[in-house]
Amino acid sequence: MATRARLEESEEMRARETALAKQSLGGRNLLEKAMSDAHAEVQRLQTALQVEQARAASAEGSKQALLENVERERGAAKMALAAELAQERALASGVKLKNKKLQDDRAASDGHEALERESDARKQAEAKVGSLERQLKEALRACETAKAECARVAERNEALEEELRALRGGSRYGVEDLVGQIDEMEAMLDPAKAKEAEKRLKERARRANAKEVEARLS
Repeated sequence: MATRARLEESEEMRARETALAKQSLGGRNLLEKAMSDAHAEVQRLQTALQVEQARAASAEGSKQALLENVERERGAAKMALAAELAQERALASGVKLKNKKLQDDRAASDGHEALERESDARKQAEAKVGSLERQLKEALRACETAKAECARVAERNEALEEELRALRGGSRYGVEDLVGQIDEMEAMLDPAKAKEAEKRLKERARRANAKEVEARLS
């Protein structure tokens, strides 16, 4: 009877060992898959970061082009106004060569018209410059938005790399820890749960390091 009990106990222990080995293998496979998925996510985010950096560079180039265009438009407007004023003054001078009465009347009329044309031309130039300045402000806002998105992608990338390091550091502990880490990895893929999952991962890594120190001291 005692021998049979020992045999049954031995069989039961072997069955438990087999079940635990299968559980450990399954947990390890799940962890490897989760790490592979996380690595793919890191690669995707790095690609997105490169795209956003390219967009930011393009926006910076557009801003510079707009600035140069504004300066050219301002210069052209000033030159046009100066040429028009010179032309009007030349016309007024030509009219003065006629008889004095006509000269006085025409000079007054031409001077008034010249002032009106100058005022209209100035208003048109100012309106055009204002439009270009608004376009420049919009381009600057787009550039700032692209930079902020780049910073967000870079921050997310660093967080994922930290998670991967934490997973690699804690992979030698029990099946229960492995399953918990896999759950945290899956939660990290959900933006709504990312912050909470990140806190839990850091706490788990801290506990794992404490266990390792305790094991070495013992």
